[in-house]
Amino acid sequence: MKELADFFLQSSIPNTTDYTAKYQFEVNEEKTVTVKEEPIQNTYFDSIENSPVYKALKDYRYKQSVKEKIKPYFIFNNAQLEEIIKTNPQTLEELKSIKGFGDAKCLKYGKDILMILGDY
Repeated sequence: MKELADFFLQSSIPNTTDYTAKYQFEVNEEKTVTVKEEPIQNTYFDSIENSPVYKALKDYRYKQSVKEKIKPYFIFNNAQLEEIIKTNPQTLEELKSIKGFGDAKCLKYGKDILMILGDY
């Protein structure tokens, strides 16, 4: 058992991470903590194009275009796709506020789009 303990002690690397700098807080003489506010960044994806909802909507658009035998951008283009993700509509009325989505597109694709958004 001692051999294992010695092995782990020798192979372990000391933690040199400065957590006060990493999480941006300061501890002053009165032992109070001050946190510096930073905008929250999503650690799961670095851009909209790498997000899972983007990929799901793009996949839906492609499958619909094959099914209807039309170009994918006729359903919605990339700018509209990004706007959908940014605004995250929860109702058909909110989806209609996106440029290019009228009554016809909302009736045809709206429920599916909202269902995909609801999954994420």
